[in-house]
Amino acid sequence: MSGAGGREDDTPAAAVVGTPVAMRGRWIVPLAVVSAICGMCMLLGVAAAGGIASMAGLRDVQVLAPAFAGLMLGGVAGVWLGARIAIRLTGGDPQGRLVPTGIYGTIGLVLGLGLLILAVRVAVIVVAGLGLIAPGIGAAFGDRLALARKLRDSPQGPR
Repeated sequence: MSGAGGREDDTPAAAVVGTPVAMRGRWIVPLAVVSAICGMCMLLGVAAAGGIASMAGLRDVQVLAPAFAGLMLGGVAGVWLGARIAIRLTGGDPQGRLVPTGIYGTIGLVLGLGLLILAVRVAVIVVAGLGLIAPGIGAAFGDRLALARKLRDSPQGPR
């Protein structure tokens, strides 16, 4: 029986070649988990840094610098925590997958913050939405690269 596009196997066109059926579609886990945990940690970082700055006597615009620092620290912590949780949820061994997932998620975080700043300036809600899920997109991309490398290098498949 031929699959999509007349190919002999049933591998979808978007799947990494040689990916077992049980592994397909797992890209959504890092995207969702990293985006959600990153957003939560960013909110906690802003709240903590803003609260500390307010208690220190800073007012109005002066609170923005500590709040932004809290936002960034919380975001980076959220990306790496989310990457770790997402890899565990997919039943995978973090060795070889955690670092690319975390690095690409951090790159996505920086690009996402840029998109959010752009969304404020141009007032386009779609750009804001992409900015919010950018850390998850980066993490999913990094995880897929790591999984493809693991499938290529290991004769028995991913672990």
